Amino acid sequence: MRLAWAFAFLVMLQLPPLVKQDTAKPPSHKQQTTSPQNVPKQIIVVEEHTEPQNRPSTEKSSIPDQDGFDYAFWGFWVNAVLVLATFIIAIFAVVQASAARLNAQALINAERAWITVLPYIWSPEFFPLWEDGDHVPEGPMGKHPMAHYFPAQIKNTGNTPATITGMDIRYIRTSKHPSQLTAEPEYDQLDVTERFLIKDEEMLGRGLLMPDSGTLTKVQIDDITQGKQFLYAYGIVKYSDVFDRSHETRFGYIYQIPEHYLVMKEGRVSPISFDKAVFQHGGPPAYNRFT
Repeated sequence: MRLAWAFAFLVMLQLPPLVKQDTAKPPSHKQQTTSPQNVPKQIIVVEEHTEPQNRPSTEKSSIPDQDGFDYAFWGFWVNAVLVLATFIIAIFAVVQASAARLNAQALINAERAWITVLPYIWSPEFFPLWEDGDHVPEGPMGKHPMAHYFPAQIKNTGNTPATITGMDIRYIRTSKHPSQLTAEPEYDQLDVTERFLIKDEEMLGRGLLMPDSGTLTKVQIDDITQGKQFLYAYGIVKYSDVFDRSHETRFGYIYQIPEHYLVMKEGRVSPISFDKAVFQHGGPPAYNRFT
């Protein structure tokens, strides 16, 4: 009897830890105190948190709302419209930038310097070399042969100053018509002496007639007036404007003989013209251009 009470006391000592560890779940059986074999062992309960199979999902469904509004469909088209609008705005920006650039270029061209080259003497007079039997006048003209030049009027017709950076003028006598010259002009070494021209200011440039150092014989003058030989003046002027841009003016002038008519004069046929021979623009395109 004493042994039974001692065993029961030992069981009671074991109850507090069991209750403290299993407070989340009440005991499912009664404690047996009548037999040593029924002494409960210490039980560790592990709770498993499992999702109930029928628990409703909290994630959003791709199925349209119950009111029938498809947010994904309309979101796609809104984005497409925004992309299209951005593209159109970009095109307008490019067009406006291009227009602004063209306007700025037009303003610069309206205010820039422009160099033009014209003959100072449009219809020159020729003086042949003195030959035996000619009446030689007194003074310098009788002592020195007359050299022929092409005097060029180089003028700034723009609205701002120009700086001349290089120049060359050639004046030739040739049996080939100037329109048949080489496609690209051949210049001598440029005169790189800088000259400053303001608006409407002009300067003189000249080219010596070649060959023969500017002189002409009577026969050569007759060949020129009859169209058998040709006089051609051409050249180039390089310059810069106040906008620090480089330009060039190329020019070519033919001494153009007007049409002749044959008439009987003093018992012989002679050519006659009612117009004067003058310099006119002519030659291949590369001889007459500007930038």
